[in-house]
Amino acid sequence: MSSLVYIGNLILIGSFAFVIWARSSPLLRAFFWPALVIKLMAGIALGLIYTYYYSGNDTFSFFNDAKMVADVCRTNITAYIQFLWSGDQNAVLSANLYYVEPRSLFFVKGLSLISLLTNDNYWISSLWLSFLSFCGCWYLFVRLNDLFANIKWPGALSLFFFPSFIFWGSGVIKESSAAGAICFIIGVFLLVINKRKPSFMELLITFVSLYILWNLKYYWAAVLIPTMITSVILVYIIERSFTFKSKAIEAGVWLVIFSTLCIGASFVHPNFYLDRILFVIVENHDLFVAISAPESTIHFHQLQPEWYRILINAPWALFSGLFRPFVFESSNLLQIIAGIENALLFVFFIISRKKWRWISHSPSRLIIYSAIVYISLLCVLLALSTPNFGTLSRYRIGFLPVFCLLIFYENPILNKLTFLRK
Repeated sequence: MSSLVYIGNLILIGSFAFVIWARSSPLLRAFFWPALVIKLMAGIALGLIYTYYYSGNDTFSFFNDAKMVADVCRTNITAYIQFLWSGDQNAVLSANLYYVEPRSLFFVKGLSLISLLTNDNYWISSLWLSFLSFCGCWYLFVRLNDLFANIKWPGALSLFFFPSFIFWGSGVIKESSAAGAICFIIGVFLLVINKRKPSFMELLITFVSLYILWNLKYYWAAVLIPTMITSVILVYIIERSFTFKSKAIEAGVWLVIFSTLCIGASFVHPNFYLDRILFVIVENHDLFVAISAPESTIHFHQLQPEWYRILINAPWALFSGLFRPFVFESSNLLQIIAGIENALLFVFFIISRKKWRWISHSPSRLIIYSAIVYISLLCVLLALSTPNFGTLSRYRIGFLPVFCLLIFYENPILNKLTFLRK
């Protein structure tokens, strides 16, 4: 019976994948199956690495909790539905779970649905989460190619073939679902900013994605949403009424709107309150420093919950979040791989510097403004509050594909590789 369930799940994943492939542009189909296979295998690899390499078992602890919740459904579906709807740290079932923190509990609830579908099989559940994450990435890839020229290979390298994004964006971890959600949201944003109307289904999935993203990675959403709304306001409201005499004024207006939205966003979550956010950043930083080896940690200068201390350390946080650990700082295989990745990113960034002077003249400058502010702000926040290289490598996938897209697009290195232009 179990074998039939597993085979049925594989057939179902394959069928959905075939439908998406068949509806995609023939110009993009060559990427689909290799990218999907790599994504699915990355989810399996994550489970194997947690089995044989990491001492912590986050992914299996999540799944064990999900199985426990799924068992409730099999015996008392009413109690199960009530738990999905209102279960929290104080619920009777939660007392038996390993994870009771709200974001983790939200993930466990969703994972329990997949556990029911797969008859509590971790590896098939991993394939489902990897596939759903892939769907979000594929949607963004399709939208990029609909709206921009010469972006096929930069988009594919950023979304499908960049190792750390693929690895940490797959399998039974929160980042997998959040990565798929954020890619879909960005894809719809690109439609809207280019004055194209999303379909009803796209809007529906966007609201679901926002709900998932907020409940899993609210700090990703808290940075992403204001950047997108700012550019949309400029396109649909202000630029219809005003003509900016210079691009500098336009950029200044963008920053004023964004700052206003950020102040408003500071009231939507207790950790963002202006009188609390600095304490949260420093508190998280100190916790990670206490449990991390010195050689695996970003060291800041007298970090304290004061604005000028945060600003002084922000440039080093930005650089470290984007380009560290270096290869010579690496102490294990995964850090060595991350170090090689970071070295490549640094080389591509330096080589692409010449095009940055033309940003203000680009027809896509509002999108670029959004991307730069989103990358910079989220990177600084993550590096300051999560200074451990290993954990930061996992958390930074929230902005990594956007950063890769910026430096890969129209990069002289990629442009010289003629096979990438076909």
